[in-house]
Amino acid sequence: MEEIKPKIIKKRYIFMAVLMILAGVGLVVIPDFNKMKETGAEEMLLQIMSDEKVFSTDEVAEMLISGDPLLQLIDVRTPEEFEKFSLSGAINIPLADLLTKDEAGHYKWNDVINQDVKVNVFYSNGDIYASRAWALCTRLKFKNSYFMNGGLNGWFETIIQPKAPLVSASVEEEKLYQFRLGARQYFLGGGVVVETAAASTSTSSQPTKKAGKKAGGGGGGC
Repeated sequence: MEEIKPKIIKKRYIFMAVLMILAGVGLVVIPDFNKMKETGAEEMLLQIMSDEKVFSTDEVAEMLISGDPLLQLIDVRTPEEFEKFSLSGAINIPLADLLTKDEAGHYKWNDVINQDVKVNVFYSNGDIYASRAWALCTRLKFKNSYFMNGGLNGWFETIIQPKAPLVSASVEEEKLYQFRLGARQYFLGGGVVVETAAASTSTSSQPTKKAGKKAGGGGGGC
């Protein structure tokens, strides 16, 4: 998968750090959040500054194409948005409902999210809501929490309408473009994928951070 992963530049780290800080501020309004045992601020900052908690749209596409059973996509948008469009196999847990309790006082989604078998990849239209879901689950020390970088807007831009690289592009950039063309054909109904790294996706039992309804744009920016 390394050969098709886009390079992450320093500005991306800075942007994500600011985004996570803002997300953390937003979380204090969620009931009971401050009463629960949390990841310390220093550890949280280290995780914020690392891209290891972020899946690219290419990685998600590769896992969907390969049918990776470890992938659990969680759409944190509203039920109305989810009904209009979602990625294949995704489940809908609106951000505001992450800490909803059942009649017995237990968190409704705990067994779904707080487990060490599947890889939870949150997504929304953009980065904001999904990163908040990741931050919340990380501070509560839920296992295997990630989010898809760019959300559905990024999915549309990279997978559904990939831009051709420049003539001077590197071999890696050309391979990435060819993968995206194949993925686009797959998700739009062609069912054929070009021979790229997607053909050799690992399906090991341990997630290593590295992956329907027809794919399309995400709409708003959250």
